Amino acid sequence: MKKTKLKLDKQSIQEFFFRHSEKLFFALTIGLIALFFWIGFSTPSYDETTPAAMLATSLSANDYIHDSSGWERIAQYRQPLTDAAERIQGAKPVNAEDVTFRYILAPSLRTLEKRTDPALLKPGVIETQYLRAQVVKKSRTAEPKLAVDRLPSSVLTLPDEQKGEMFVHRQKSSSGVEFLTVDAVVGMALIDFEAQLAAYRETFQYQRGYDPVRDIPGFAFIEVQRRADDSEWQPITERLIKAYKVIGVIPDGEDNKTIPPALDVIPESLRIPNVTLEIPPFLGVDYREFATLPEMKTVAEVMAETKRREEEKKNEEKNTDPGGNILDGGDKPDESAPDKAEPAMDASDDEEEHPRYQLIRFYDLEPKEPGVQYTYRVRLWFTDPNEPENFTAAAVAGKGSGPSRGDVAGGGGMQQDGGDSPGETTGSNKKVTRKKSPLLRDDLSAEVRTRLAQPKPAIEGLPSDWTDDALLERAIPGEWVESAGPVQATRGFERFVAGPVDPPSGNTVGDIEFFDTEPEVKIVVNSFQDDLGVFVPATTKVIPGSVLNFQAVTNFLHPVTWEIKQLFDSEDRRGDKVGRKFVTDAVLVDVMGGEKQPFSRKPDNFFAPADVLILDRNGKLILRNDLEDETAYRHANFVSEQNEQAIIDAEDTEEGDPGGDEGPSR
Repeated sequence: MKKTKLKLDKQSIQEFFFRHSEKLFFALTIGLIALFFWIGFSTPSYDETTPAAMLATSLSANDYIHDSSGWERIAQYRQPLTDAAERIQGAKPVNAEDVTFRYILAPSLRTLEKRTDPALLKPGVIETQYLRAQVVKKSRTAEPKLAVDRLPSSVLTLPDEQKGEMFVHRQKSSSGVEFLTVDAVVGMALIDFEAQLAAYRETFQYQRGYDPVRDIPGFAFIEVQRRADDSEWQPITERLIKAYKVIGVIPDGEDNKTIPPALDVIPESLRIPNVTLEIPPFLGVDYREFATLPEMKTVAEVMAETKRREEEKKNEEKNTDPGGNILDGGDKPDESAPDKAEPAMDASDDEEEHPRYQLIRFYDLEPKEPGVQYTYRVRLWFTDPNEPENFTAAAVAGKGSGPSRGDVAGGGGMQQDGGDSPGETTGSNKKVTRKKSPLLRDDLSAEVRTRLAQPKPAIEGLPSDWTDDALLERAIPGEWVESAGPVQATRGFERFVAGPVDPPSGNTVGDIEFFDTEPEVKIVVNSFQDDLGVFVPATTKVIPGSVLNFQAVTNFLHPVTWEIKQLFDSEDRRGDKVGRKFVTDAVLVDVMGGEKQPFSRKPDNFFAPADVLILDRNGKLILRNDLEDETAYRHANFVSEQNEQAIIDAEDTEEGDPGGDEGPSR
């Protein structure tokens, strides 16, 4: 018999179902019927749940419940307590201080939780920069003779408008002082006072003893450490203050003679005693660049804002009648604008206004070894907000260590010797706040009490007379913050100022411009001359790729008399002045901009602002802009109509003099 071969192709499968589909359906039907009968016969019966059976079960349960022997069976498990009265009488009373609760009907809802420590935020990254300058130092010796006194006077004079624009410390007299050259490093950082204040409020506003006037961040001092290259950290806080004593900004011992610090560039409300250190009396240099950060408002900016608000208020009063109606010619209000929001009902009149940022600033005036990299770190110490001793009768009366809201007053560029506090005057409209409420030790949590009982962290290198021992016991440290990068002392020191740019000449073919020359730019090298102890500006004209080493006859400002002195190395046989050599080893990398604008017309030509890129002796790229440096360029060259005429007159005099061939080289 031939074996049938199984085929699984599509046609064979279709043929199979076509021939046998009715048989498959019949078999499925038989299977379902069998399943139905199996389920029916397997269903449990309910013969025992007849009404008679259910009645018998209920009677049995009733007999079990009323069976008197049941209590005997559970007696060993149910032992009644008969000493409740004795236990209640012998219990300890509840300590209300250990229970937290809320005043539901109080003017402001706040819990009475015990006080904990707030989060102490770190200041921003420490920005450091190196500078070399000369400072005024107190002395008991005779009047010193300065090296610049022997130099000849220039025909130039200090322009009157420049005096108002300058921001240079002035020492009017040289008697009783010396002039000391220092290698200084300045470190600055921002304290986010607003964020720290929010952290204090978040912690204390629902705790015992909360006082919005008292519970604000207070700062005691900064602790500074330094390391050279990869050495260990060394405390230098005491040495910082000692340098201030040597200069005379801080009195030392029995000698009460002091030298006023340089005029500060930021208002008093942004400075903190023992945290924002005073600016040393640097001579002959615009110190604004290493006295503040771009985020801080200067005294001049605050004065300008105050003046603008006063003018707006005067104009508003001028354009309104006594009834408050706007007169003709006044600015009418925008009717489509929404009404002014009403002041918040829960705003406290007792809370003072606080600045967004405050400044950390210190100056390391110790000698630095050239070529060595120095790194700094700072730790900020806070006045302990949970130390009851911080809130004595004097502190409660408003003389605490918290930051005050100082009135912002005038500031200029020149400081007079023996003046009052630099750039500050006291206003008569200072806001008066209520007294601060005292803090009780019972308001503190167990964790805070334990912390207060422990010895304070060691403070290395802090001068004992900078702050009293009691304050040290009432201060808590924050976290260390390290400088953004190391700074390196150099054998020379100079700053660069970008001057006018002469754009390259060329031709345009179609849309393509071809240049025949390189752009030329005037660069002012404001370098510190060690033999003279002063900053001397010298101007040179160079093209990209040039090394800024040159000779020049230049003029500079005497640091004490403010007389314009002329500087040159010697005179040749013909009597011509040989310029001094200025060696910076810097390179003018590139110049971008400075092109004449197509819309400009003579005699008033307009040029695009130019960016100048310089590589200094330390391999650092410096970007200057001639528009931003316009004022500094004028000051370095003493630009004024009077001085221009003085130069012309001097050249005419020398040309007419038989002993001279030509005027001074400039």
